[in-house]
Amino acid sequence: MHSHRILRDLRWLPVARPRRPARRFTTELGIPPAAYVERVRVEAAQRALEDGGDPLEAIARRYGFGTAETLRRSFHRCLGVAPSDYRDRFRSTTGEHL
Repeated sequence: MHSHRILRDLRWLPVARPRRPARRFTTELGIPPAAYVERVRVEAAQRALEDGGDPLEAIARRYGFGTAETLRRSFHRCLGVAPSDYRDRFRSTTGEHL
């Protein structure tokens, strides 16, 4: 996965000046590190919502959000929709039913 390679490649960033790595990251990828990490976590949660029926609390904990509410806020910020609505829409478009 491309995102894992990028995170692995961050090893070369100097630690002495904390702003420099963040600026370089933002320059290279066009997104701040925190927003990038949030996006990667939301994408992982998105796949989990598509793949199964795990409760939102379990998905939130598994992907580092802590609570379903934090997952909901991040999901809405990145995708403009609540995770439960996304799951419902995904199921209705794929014909998947419980």
